Order: sequence, then structure tokens, then C-alpha cells
Amino acid sequence: MLQRVSPENVPAFGTFWSALFGWPLPWDWTDSQAPIYAAPDLGTDCFIVDDSGYDYALAGALSNLEVRYGLRQADSQTASASAGLGSYTSDDLWL
Repeated sequence: MLQRVSPENVPAFGTFWSALFGWPLPWDWTDSQAPIYAAPDLGTDCFIVDDSGYDYALAGALSNLEVRYGLRQADSQTASASAGLGSYTSDDLWL
């Protein structure tokens, strides 16, 4: 049985697996809008995001509005700037 992680205890970085699509990302892309479960059998700092009820269409629309009205930068700039990871090109591979 997986144990649910409270939103305030979700780390900024880790391996977050999508329960819906099966792909991982190094951060919680839902901003704690979906239930997150610790998955210690998958490794240290591994989590499963129950994104089955997450509205991807709405999240994309809101994101576009935020960028349009200057409330935040576009995703590629935000991800590298906020994480302090520098800049990457489309040919780079993040592991």
C-alpha cells in the first residue's frame, strides 16, 4: 500500500511518476493539485502522482493566460530559472 504525502511535505524535486500516463518528471507538475503517494519501492525520493482527475486542458489554458499577462515566464524559462539549472537546448537530455 502506498502512503499519501501531504501537500506541504511534497519535495520540490524528486522522481514523480504519472499514474495516468506512466512517464516521470523531476518535479510535481500539478503543484499539489493531485494526490501524491510515496513509492519507496521505486527508489529514494520517488512518488506516484494520481493525475487521473487532474484537468490538463484547464491547467494548460491557465498557464497560457499567466504567461500572456506577465504573471510568470514561459515554461522552458521558468523551469531552468527557478531550479537554478542553467539553460538547455532542445537536443539536451535531462536524466
